[in-house]
Amino acid sequence: MANFKIITNNPMVWDEYREFTEYIDTAEDVFVICRNAIHQGAVLINHPLSGSIPPHLCPYKSLVISKEANATTDFLSLRLIEEAMAALNKPDERNGAAQEDIRSNLQVLKDFQLIDLDLLNSALAALPSEYHT
Repeated sequence: MANFKIITNNPMVWDEYREFTEYIDTAEDVFVICRNAIHQGAVLINHPLSGSIPPHLCPYKSLVISKEANATTDFLSLRLIEEAMAALNKPDERNGAAQEDIRSNLQVLKDFQLIDLDLLNSALAALPSEYHT
């Protein structure tokens, strides 16, 4: 049994880890759901800006949060998720065409799904034993 929860908008992650994953529509919604959970005591387990792809260019995101809520807000988790949300919403006119190209190319979308799944697999492999109870 897992003592963590995955929040994702990546169909490959959903297929691989369905039993402890919440599927969300957009990457932005993944960040919002996780931020709200952190405010309610969850701890962010993987870094929201993992990988070298800027979040405003990558259409998929998978985040891992603790399943059990703490009595207090974890301020490191809150800072990390809010910084990630700011990076996601950072306006960058130079990349407008690139964003449209990415979102319209099915093979590129599959590649981004695979990259996100690989990053998630690495994060899960590094989890301390307390999250695998």
